[in-house]
Amino acid sequence: MTPSRWQTLPPGYIAQPMGGGEHDGIKWELNRVYDSRGKRMVIFGGIDRLVPDLREIWAMDLDPASPTFEKWQNLTVAEGQPAGRIDHAAVYDPVKNRMVFYGGWTKVRQGLFGDTWAFYFADTPGGTGRWERIDTGTAGPPPRRHGVGVYDPDRNLFLLFGGLGSNKNVPLNDMWAFDLTKDVWMKVVTPGPAPAPRIDHQATYDAGLHGLLLYGGDAMLDMDDAPKLHDVWELVLPPVESHSSSRGVQ
Repeated sequence: MTPSRWQTLPPGYIAQPMGGGEHDGIKWELNRVYDSRGKRMVIFGGIDRLVPDLREIWAMDLDPASPTFEKWQNLTVAEGQPAGRIDHAAVYDPVKNRMVFYGGWTKVRQGLFGDTWAFYFADTPGGTGRWERIDTGTAGPPPRRHGVGVYDPDRNLFLLFGGLGSNKNVPLNDMWAFDLTKDVWMKVVTPGPAPAPRIDHQATYDAGLHGLLLYGGDAMLDMDDAPKLHDVWELVLPPVESHSSSRGVQ
């Protein structure tokens, strides 16, 4: 493997999206996706030291051939925007050119979200995106924060695992799939062993195995010096041609 290297970016890369006005330039507990069409990192929500429950959208250009390479752009659209939040799960949907996210937490009202939203990016440079709340009825996951979201390109699904729900002392280990073609949630049935309930875990989609890989997290065990989780799990999904059948997703 060719050696890799780290490099620091100037302070402006951190401060620019939130700098000036009512923001102090430092932001955390947000979520981000990679927009493969626009070749950019897109962030939404989060909190800074002055304003909780932010609801801005910013994008950093990651295209080396672009004149705005490694510069931030404000994509915020006020009309129809959702409530600000932290700890939500999000993916980029390249088929419909949108960011889709679920759930989260409001620090202002101290409550969970159980809603599904999409931000459709503009089809032309310099255009304006738009918000849409996706009505999924009562068929979706229970409200939660700290869940992890992964995009499954083989089945065009937004996969959601774990997090913290209404019981603030016991995390979740349920698995859900949002069909990005039909805009509906489905519970993923996983008979047999499963990962322990957890928060703060990481996951990615393995294109070679055509499944989800999950690592680590916090089981929120009520004990002193409780160890963090260091296990690795693979979710074996049904074949692409039958992903909506009873063989795992229903």
